[in-house]
Amino acid sequence: IRQLVDREKSLLGFIIGAFSGISPLLTPSLVGFSADVNYIRGFSENDRRELRKELVSTKLEDLSELSYILDNALSESSYCIVGPKNQVEAAGLDKIYSL
Repeated sequence: IRQLVDREKSLLGFIIGAFSGISPLLTPSLVGFSADVNYIRGFSENDRRELRKELVSTKLEDLSELSYILDNALSESSYCIVGPKNQVEAAGLDKIYSL
Protein backbone atom coordinates (compact mmCIF):
# COMPACT_ATOMS: atom_id res chain seq x y z
CA ILE A 1 0.00 0.00 0.00
CA ARG A 2 2.84 2.36 0.81
CA GLN A 3 4.31 1.87 -2.69
CA LEU A 4 0.94 2.68 -4.21
CA VAL A 5 0.66 5.85 -2.13
CA ASP A 6 4.19 6.90 -3.09
CA ARG A 7 3.73 6.50 -6.84
CA GLU A 8 0.11 7.56 -7.38
CA LYS A 9 -1.10 11.14 -7.59
CA SER A 10 -4.79 10.29 -7.54
CA LEU A 11 -7.01 7.42 -6.51
CA LEU A 12 -9.70 8.23 -9.06
CA GLY A 13 -9.07 5.18 -11.24
CA PHE A 14 -8.99 2.88 -8.22
CA ILE A 15 -12.16 4.42 -6.81
CA ILE A 16 -13.99 3.97 -10.11
CA GLY A 17 -12.85 0.34 -10.26
CA ALA A 18 -13.90 -0.33 -6.68
CA PHE A 19 -17.21 1.44 -7.23
CA SER A 20 -18.00 -0.76 -10.22
CA GLY A 21 -17.24 -3.77 -8.02
CA ILE A 22 -19.74 -2.79 -5.35
CA SER A 23 -22.40 -1.49 -7.76
CA PRO A 24 -22.35 -3.74 -10.83
CA LEU A 25 -25.05 -3.67 -13.48
CA LEU A 26 -27.60 -6.35 -12.60
CA THR A 27 -30.41 -8.07 -14.40
CA PRO A 28 -33.83 -7.80 -12.73
CA SER A 29 -33.51 -11.28 -11.24
CA LEU A 30 -30.05 -10.48 -9.84
CA VAL A 31 -31.40 -7.24 -8.35
CA GLY A 32 -33.93 -9.34 -6.42
CA PHE A 33 -31.32 -11.91 -5.42
CA SER A 34 -28.95 -9.16 -4.27
CA ALA A 35 -31.71 -7.53 -2.24
CA ASP A 36 -32.47 -10.87 -0.57
CA VAL A 37 -28.81 -11.45 0.28
CA ASN A 38 -28.44 -7.93 1.67
CA TYR A 39 -31.60 -8.38 3.75
CA ILE A 40 -30.35 -11.67 5.20
CA ARG A 41 -26.96 -10.10 5.98
CA GLY A 42 -28.63 -7.10 7.61
CA PHE A 43 -27.01 -4.77 5.07
CA SER A 44 -29.44 -1.89 4.53
CA GLU A 45 -29.67 0.70 1.77
CA ASN A 46 -28.35 3.19 4.31
CA ASP A 47 -25.27 0.96 4.85
CA ARG A 48 -24.78 0.84 1.09
CA ARG A 49 -24.98 4.62 0.83
CA GLU A 50 -22.46 5.02 3.65
CA LEU A 51 -20.06 2.58 1.97
CA ARG A 52 -20.26 4.54 -1.28
CA LYS A 53 -19.70 7.83 0.54
CA GLU A 54 -16.61 6.44 2.31
CA LEU A 55 -15.27 5.03 -0.95
CA VAL A 56 -15.67 8.30 -2.84
CA SER A 57 -14.10 10.32 -0.03
CA THR A 58 -11.00 8.08 0.34
CA LYS A 59 -7.76 10.02 0.03
CA LEU A 60 -4.14 8.96 -0.42
CA GLU A 61 -3.52 10.10 3.16
CA ASP A 62 -6.10 7.56 4.38
CA LEU A 63 -4.22 4.77 2.65
CA SER A 64 -0.93 6.05 4.00
CA GLU A 65 -2.27 5.80 7.57
CA LEU A 66 -3.60 2.33 6.81
CA SER A 67 -0.21 1.20 5.53
CA TYR A 68 1.38 1.93 8.92
CA ILE A 69 -1.35 -0.01 10.73
CA LEU A 70 -0.90 -2.98 8.40
CA ASP A 71 2.89 -2.86 8.73
CA ASN A 72 2.56 -3.05 12.51
CA ALA A 73 0.11 -5.93 12.30
CA LEU A 74 2.28 -7.86 9.86
CA SER A 75 5.49 -7.27 11.82
CA GLU A 76 4.06 -9.25 14.76
CA SER A 77 3.98 -12.95 14.06
CA SER A 78 0.44 -14.02 14.82
CA TYR A 79 -1.51 -17.10 13.89
CA CYS A 80 -5.15 -17.99 13.98
CA ILE A 81 -5.87 -21.61 14.77
CA VAL A 82 -9.40 -22.93 14.72
CA GLY A 83 -10.19 -26.35 16.10
CA PRO A 84 -11.64 -28.41 18.91
CA LYS A 85 -11.07 -26.73 22.27
CA ASN A 86 -9.18 -29.64 23.85
CA GLN A 87 -6.76 -29.93 20.93
CA VAL A 88 -6.13 -26.18 20.80
CA GLU A 89 -5.43 -26.13 24.54
CA ALA A 90 -3.07 -29.12 24.16
CA ALA A 91 -1.01 -27.12 21.62
CA GLY A 92 0.40 -24.98 24.46
CA LEU A 93 -0.27 -21.61 22.84
CA ASP A 94 0.40 -18.31 24.63
CA LYS A 95 -3.14 -16.95 24.20
CA ILE A 96 -6.36 -18.76 23.40
CA TYR A 97 -9.63 -16.96 22.64
CA SER A 98 -12.94 -18.83 22.53
CA LEU A 99 -15.70 -17.77 20.22
